[in-house]
Amino acid sequence: MINMDTEKDYGEAHLNPLQRQNMRIFIEATKSLMDSVGEEGLSIRKIAAKAGYNSATIYNYFQDLDELMLFGSVSFFRDVFQKVLEGRTDDMTWKDRYIYFFRSLASVSFRKPKAFYNMFYVPTVKSWDVLCGSILTSSIPKNSMALMPVLPR
Repeated sequence: MINMDTEKDYGEAHLNPLQRQNMRIFIEATKSLMDSVGEEGLSIRKIAAKAGYNSATIYNYFQDLDELMLFGSVSFFRDVFQKVLEGRTDDMTWKDRYIYFFRSLASVSFRKPKAFYNMFYVPTVKSWDVLCGSILTSSIPKNSMALMPVLPR
């Protein structure tokens, strides 16, 4: 299971560009396999093969398969941010914006229920700041960072 209190720091400060790139490659391979074979068919070996690396290399970046699936799940929610940004208008009230955000979240969540579960119910995730401020921030559209306060902590 994921333990955010360990010595691992997912901020980008300690990662060089190659390490950041490798992490993203593993996350994208995980996301792709989650789409094609589902979480039940996922394994470290399949992810490594898809990414073009040895399976042992993954453990330099992620603690285990659960942690990798969590990062893969987080990246699915880029669709939520895109949908909210595309559909929001300046004349919407805050209530309308909130309802629109909720509907966008629900739309993605119903299409990807396991990703939703991983995001909001994995009991070992202790810090949203770590996930939202991590390497995954680069997968969220730059102009959607203002939406971050809407996410639960």
